[in-house]
Amino acid sequence: MEQTRYPPRWPCHNLSDLRLGVIGEDDFQQVWLTHPTMVALRRRREIPLESLETCQGCIYQGFCTGGCPQGALDVYGDVNARNPMNCYRVLKGMDPCFVIPEG
Repeated sequence: MEQTRYPPRWPCHNLSDLRLGVIGEDDFQQVWLTHPTMVALRRRREIPLESLETCQGCIYQGFCTGGCPQGALDVYGDVNARNPMNCYRVLKGMDPCFVIPEG
């Protein structure tokens, strides 16, 4: 969780649009344990990659984690999707769903 001297708090520096509370007003431990955004980000790790349409049949599922949730949020509007900018298939040009634009 991103903690600076100034309010607010965020899950990380990449997810600064997702406010988690205000320093001095919201208890850090309570935010960490119970804030819906933090709960959702922790549960993201429990989603089987095979259940994501963009990851079905991927040979890299054994060691992939879906990438940073910020990229998933930017591209798909959902932290519970894969981040195509961290995807091995996309980076190798093997992905049928997403191609990195050149230039």
